[in-house]
Amino acid sequence: MSQGAQELGDPDYGVCQGTNPRCYHDWGNFDATQGYYRVLLYTRTAGPRHANLGPALSTGLNPPLTTANVVRNAILEMGAGNGFRGDCTEDVTQLASPATLFRYNAVVFFSTSRDTLDDAAQTSLRQYVRGGGGFVGIHNAFGTEYNWPWYEGLLGGANFYDHGPVQPGTPYAWWAARTPRPPRCRRPGPSPTSGTT
Repeated sequence: MSQGAQELGDPDYGVCQGTNPRCYHDWGNFDATQGYYRVLLYTRTAGPRHANLGPALSTGLNPPLTTANVVRNAILEMGAGNGFRGDCTEDVTQLASPATLFRYNAVVFFSTSRDTLDDAAQTSLRQYVRGGGGFVGIHNAFGTEYNWPWYEGLLGGANFYDHGPVQPGTPYAWWAARTPRPPRCRRPGPSPTSGTT
């Protein structure tokens, strides 16, 4: 028998962060017999909207998508090949009840912006996370709910205000310091760890 959550979280934010098992208690809310995970993808914006979200979705759960809804199409396709299924919405009423959220193993905020949750959805999300529900914040999820300290705590005490103007640069990548980089991934100059190019 589980002891339940032994640590309820940071006194400033009320969020227990990380993968520490002391933070987690599923309260028996998730059906492990399904054979796959379920996620709710939430992409509502109340401010700047990234082009990869495409046009705003109509109300409800799983409204029709177009090819311009790049993010939602990609996440749902990725799930199909990786053991999770997803529903998508921009309708805040779909987040207004913890009972609704507990149908999902995780809620994913992808490039949401500004204040996208009403009081009912905020309460529901807080109860869901405290009850063991997962949360994933991607990209501009850090530019959401600026005036809600609990959400800021959920994000590790972080917030995003502006990334400044686009700057010229040369992207590069390399694997580990002792692993030779393929020619396509070389950058000019020495690697900061190996001293070689």
